[in-house]
Amino acid sequence: MAKQLKDAYGKYFKEMVALSHAPDKIDETNIYQEANPELTKYMDLMLDDNFLPESGLGNIENFKAFYDAVAKDGKKGLILMEHYTNLDLPAIIYLLKNRDEEWAKDFSKRIVAVAGMKLNEAGPAVKVWTEGFTRVVIYPTRSLNKVEEKAASEEELAEEEAKARKINFAAMRAMDACKRRGQVILVFPSGTRYRPGQPETKKG
Repeated sequence: MAKQLKDAYGKYFKEMVALSHAPDKIDETNIYQEANPELTKYMDLMLDDNFLPESGLGNIENFKAFYDAVAKDGKKGLILMEHYTNLDLPAIIYLLKNRDEEWAKDFSKRIVAVAGMKLNEAGPAVKVWTEGFTRVVIYPTRSLNKVEEKAASEEELAEEEAKARKINFAAMRAMDACKRRGQVILVFPSGTRYRPGQPETKKG
């Protein structure tokens, strides 16, 4: 049976928490978060352990054409990626930056993931696994739906909806700024990891 990340690498947790500095609460002022390179090192260590020697990116010429369109031709770049494990984002960045070509290394630095706010707010055990990567944080619709189900009053719900609008408006502006800087936005259209036996988790 496959090991969970926490079981295989929980021994690094205290070290990672000590290096963490991302905010625990999200509002419209802190939705763009640069990668913490000290935590990226731990992700690289995990991937070193788990990739096979023959692991790599298929059809690399398509990656190069995409990179050239963004970096040389000034096009806007968007990656729509399927989401199966917590290592999907780390893996694509790792495989790009460990290629010999300079364009691939630069490509890896341009990726900005769209992340749900729970990755910051669920607690340090979750936050440290994502802080190693640059991201724009959003208030996902599914999170607001859960608030609607539990809201004690109309006022509470209205306050949460206003918070969501502020965060997501700021996130849209941040993504626009990223694109103007030549960064590439990476989105998981399903909004969550695909869980076998739960087909609803693969819906966009």
